[in-house]
Amino acid sequence: MIDESTDLTVQKYLSVCVRYVQNGVANTKFLTNVNIEDGKAHTIVNELISCLVKFGLDPTKRVSLATDGASTMIGKKLALIHCIAHRLNLAVSDSIKKDAVLENFRDKFNSLYYFFSSSSNRTYKLKCIQDLLRQPNLSIKEPHSIRWLGLKNAVEAVYESYNSVLETLSFFAAKKNSTAKGLLKCFPDFKTVLLVAFMLDIHQEVGELSKALQAKDMLFSEIEPLMESTLEKLNFLESKDGAGMKDMRACIQIKEEESEKVAYLNEKKLDRYMEGIEGELISLRGRYVCNLRENIKKRIKREDGEIFRDFSRVCEPCTDNTVDDSECNDAVNALGVLYGEDKIVKIVHGGTDDAEEETKEVSKILDKSKLIQQWPKLRDMMKGSCRELSAQELCKKVICHYSDKGLSEFSKLCEIALCMTVISVECERSFSTQNRIKNKYRSSLKTENLDVFIAV
Repeated sequence: MIDESTDLTVQKYLSVCVRYVQNGVANTKFLTNVNIEDGKAHTIVNELISCLVKFGLDPTKRVSLATDGASTMIGKKLALIHCIAHRLNLAVSDSIKKDAVLENFRDKFNSLYYFFSSSSNRTYKLKCIQDLLRQPNLSIKEPHSIRWLGLKNAVEAVYESYNSVLETLSFFAAKKNSTAKGLLKCFPDFKTVLLVAFMLDIHQEVGELSKALQAKDMLFSEIEPLMESTLEKLNFLESKDGAGMKDMRACIQIKEEESEKVAYLNEKKLDRYMEGIEGELISLRGRYVCNLRENIKKRIKREDGEIFRDFSRVCEPCTDNTVDDSECNDAVNALGVLYGEDKIVKIVHGGTDDAEEETKEVSKILDKSKLIQQWPKLRDMMKGSCRELSAQELCKKVICHYSDKGLSEFSKLCEIALCMTVISVECERSFSTQNRIKNKYRSSLKTENLDVFIAV
């Protein structure tokens, strides 16, 4: 697993994590954080190979590569895995960029975050008002576009203490604070209040999917149903109110004042209420859900999951016992071709100006013909004594007890299966650790020392 990031001193780093199998159990470990001069493809490849050699790891024994999908990190000869949680976040960002109203919505949340985060006085005042109104003591979060669940956390914090936020803004606006005055033109707006509730409902579903995909014990067969279930929930929210919207509507009262209707949120008057606003909201939620649904399908294509479907049919008893024998046989053949045949690959050395190509043969990892011969034995085990085992339990049993008892090739395949992952979340966590350690007070921290601290 690899990913790149830039720290507060504008130095570029390549985070390298490895997933390996020991005694039939998969382990994920941070390896190193390498300072690189640029983010070019040949630089990343050279640094990665040097890193593996430095730690005594054979680069030819890599079976997959998990990245954020950047073009400089994508290859063609490994089982390349574009982190599915990262793709999901990109789908959300793409959907917001397509709508001017939602872009403005996110910008206002950014402004709200900086308004509070830049002043301890404002933050303290918000907390006091939250206590007074008996609302949760939640800090305002930044709707970070590159941080998974960033927008969901930002929207949730405002939703849970909406009246407190409005009262705090009103307090500072009365003290002639121009930023507070500007924010008060947005957040007390009737349409904004309902939009906050709608966005919370949507992003709670997307957030639950993202967290589920990051589970360490997730089965290969669970990926597709999780995606389909989330898309169905999004379809529902396109035209029906979710829990957040229902609760928000329950807190809103419509009153007659001087021959016109006025909306109140827990006795706090809202701006710009009109009969046609519901139609605008229906149109907006339809556009957003449609864009989000299409972007998820575009970013996470069904064919990208073929290798995981093959592994689920071969290594998961619960899946194997529910599909046709022909589908399982096809899966064994497909995995045999991928890992059981020699490959001719083209290696490019140097940069774009002085590139040199080299053709190299990459040896197979297992014997395809033996794999096919051993399949009936494993299939019988999965239908019999191992039918109640999870994928992890089956793989461990094959690796530890049957590698020299007629399932030698499937022992290798099980090790590969345990090394497969749909996410590169460990790299993201290493960057979070990096930013906590190398802050403005320790900006001169040397690379080798930073690397040690992250690994602790």
